[in-house]
Amino acid sequence: MYTEIFYKYLQGDPSNLINEGLIRSEHVEAMMDETKFKLHEDPEEVDKMKAEVDPNKTDFFGLDNWIQLMTKKQNYIEEDLV
Repeated sequence: MYTEIFYKYLQGDPSNLINEGLIRSEHVEAMMDETKFKLHEDPEEVDKMKAEVDPNKTDFFGLDNWIQLMTKKQNYIEEDLV
């Protein structure tokens, strides 16, 4: 599911670095809307997520960073449930 969301956004914006497999960081919030995690409602949380996927502040992120963020979010939710 997360990979499908990534590729949907990668192909959906010509300003992404499609040949390099990188998405503009500005898409993180919209991508989160398509996941089961509705954590983006807090602007500070959105900024934290952008910083996690784009730690070097290049304004782009790749699939690996996206999957790491989603795995981390999933683990937090599972821990809260326990």
